[in-house]
Amino acid sequence: ESIEEAMQKELSAALPTAVVSYTQPIQMRIEELISGVRATLALKIYGDDLGELDRLSGRIKNVLAGVPGVADLALEANIGKPQIRIKVDRDALARYGLNADDVLTVVKNGIGGEPVTTLLDGVKRFDIAVRLDDADKASLPAIQRIPIRTPSGALVHLSQVAEVSDAEGYSFIRREQLQRYAVIQMDVRGRDIDGFVKDANAAIAQQVKLPTGYYS
Repeated sequence: ESIEEAMQKELSAALPTAVVSYTQPIQMRIEELISGVRATLALKIYGDDLGELDRLSGRIKNVLAGVPGVADLALEANIGKPQIRIKVDRDALARYGLNADDVLTVVKNGIGGEPVTTLLDGVKRFDIAVRLDDADKASLPAIQRIPIRTPSGALVHLSQVAEVSDAEGYSFIRREQLQRYAVIQMDVRGRDIDGFVKDANAAIAQQVKLPTGYYS
C-alpha cells in the first residue's frame, strides 16, 4: 500500500486528469469480469441523459471521497471532445428550395469523405471523393463556407442555411443491456470492504437523491 500511495502522489502531480488504478494480473482479471472495471469496487449510475449522469456521478464521487478507507477514487473524464455542431434552419432551407438531406449529403461528402461517384475501369471500381483539406475540416469558418447548390443552380454557403458552431461532446458512451451509465471506480485501504460498502451506501442515500429514471 505504501508503494501505491507513493506512486499515486507522483502520478497525480504529473497527470492530474488521468485515471490510475493499481492491481495484479489475476486480481485484475477477476475484478474486470465481475464489475467491468479494473478496480476493487465500481458504482454504476444508470439513466438516459448523459449530462445528468455526469452531474450525478460527480456528486456521488464527492460523497464517496468522505467515506473512510476509500482510495484511488476515480471518475472517467468523458466530456471535452471537440465537435462541430450543425443545426439546420428549416425556414432558410425552404426559401432556397433545399431540405435537410441536401445539407447532410454535402457535410458527409465534404467532411466525412464519403464517395460522390464511382469510376469504372474495366472490372475495377474506384470511389471518387471530394472533401475538405484536413486543416479546413478543423476550421469553423471553412466549414461555414461549404457551398451548397440549390435547385435553381445558385450556390449558398452552409452558414446561410444552418447554424455551425463549436461544441464539447462526449468521448464515449457506456451502455449495459442498452442502458446508458456512468461508472465510479475505487479501492479500499485500511478497512474491510463490506464495512466500507455499507458506509458508502448509507452516505449516498443520505446525501444524494436520484431523479426518477436514474438508479445505481
